[in-house]
Amino acid sequence: MTLRLFDLYPSAGLWELAHREGLWMSHEMGSHIEDVADVLAGLDAKGLLTSDHAFNHCNALPEETWALIKRSGAAVNLAPRSDAAFGIGTGFPPIDQARAAGLEPGLSGDNEVSYALSMFTEMQMLLSKHRGSVFGRITAGGQDPPAQLAPSDLLRYATVGGAANAGLSGKVGSLAPGKQADITLIRTTDVNTAPGTNAVATVTAFAHPGNVDTVLVAGQVRKWRGKLTGHDMSAVVAQAVASRDYLFAASGQRPNVLAGNGTSPL
Repeated sequence: MTLRLFDLYPSAGLWELAHREGLWMSHEMGSHIEDVADVLAGLDAKGLLTSDHAFNHCNALPEETWALIKRSGAAVNLAPRSDAAFGIGTGFPPIDQARAAGLEPGLSGDNEVSYALSMFTEMQMLLSKHRGSVFGRITAGGQDPPAQLAPSDLLRYATVGGAANAGLSGKVGSLAPGKQADITLIRTTDVNTAPGTNAVATVTAFAHPGNVDTVLVAGQVRKWRGKLTGHDMSAVVAQAVASRDYLFAASGQRPNVLAGNGTSPL
């Protein structure tokens, strides 16, 4: 087990506690923080901005703040769907600003109660939104538009970048001697992944969770032939349905679900 602290607004007292106790910190970072450049610069001047920090969203940060984060060795985490769903910043993650600062971000689902978590979808959302943004700049006559993202970029963000944001770069994120064997096998015989001409493009642009055949975590099989192992999924779903029905009954509302599947009718 590991412990890290979280804040919405930077607090010198909390940062000092984390630094003193050797704890990682995760932060909601962006324009919601008044004078954000000065605030981070002040914390850096106290020796509190270190590589033991991960910054989420990072919308509308000035160039000097991006440079400061890069120099500190801290991690940056972007949330392609969350920014759009909740209107964070411009609704588009600042991928070009992160790249310009020499940072390789991680990707986050951010809000599992609002949409189904899927790192495949996060990669595809970022890829499509960024391509549209670049083409839009070109069409508008913009000069020196940023380079398009490549499938390999997306794969690194979702794996190596995610591990960095979790503070686990030495343990997971890639297959290498000394790291644990976290392996995902994706079928290339399904209609959306066949014939698998380019493995990286297949994973980042075409695959979805239903294509995942096998998953190993630290060398232990957790999913096999498309089915989770060691879990009674019928019981898990039954618990979720019971909880949902209890909450709706208590609130006087009715769930909007299909009839005939063991749940409440429309």
